[in-house]
Amino acid sequence: MTETHLPERIRKARAEEAATYPPHVIYAGGVDHYQAGQSQGLHDAILRADWDTVRRIAADPYTAGDDVDMAVGALAGACEPLTAAPPAVIDAAHLARQREFSERTFGPGSRTDGVIDHIRKELREIEAAPDDLSEWVDVVILALDGAWRAGHGPQQIIDAIVAKQAKNEARTWPDWRTAIPGQAIEHDRTVTEVQR
Repeated sequence: MTETHLPERIRKARAEEAATYPPHVIYAGGVDHYQAGQSQGLHDAILRADWDTVRRIAADPYTAGDDVDMAVGALAGACEPLTAAPPAVIDAAHLARQREFSERTFGPGSRTDGVIDHIRKELREIEAAPDDLSEWVDVVILALDGAWRAGHGPQQIIDAIVAKQAKNEARTWPDWRTAIPGQAIEHDRTVTEVQR
């Protein structure tokens, strides 16, 4: 049965619902069905200690009031914040802060030999614990430290990272499945690179 064949009162009720609720609530079968699904999802999330999902459900304006109260109580009981911290961003301000810390802590100047020596030390630590994210991050921080000490500003460093990624994406690379495990995979240097 098409919409035009429905009785007028049903068409009117559907139009009113569409004007009141967003499509995802209507798609769930209306606000009652949506809230029932949210309630079940909330209970499941609390049992799994999935606090991000609990926060999302609590913040949804179409979640029933009792469920919002339950979500807030569960977060408080777990000593979890009601709102999640915004994701961290590495931007020019972050790099400027890192530079200020590094210069204050390790001194001014290029310190190229010291930075390279420290990178080598961190690479050995990665070899010993390749799954340890903190060791990989140490290399990233040292590379950023070396870049500013070589005279490049925060935005220049970010722009260079973005440009280098674009350059790598434009290069021709061999099929990784044919590479020798444990050796670097180099781009094809016989192919002329297009300048961007």
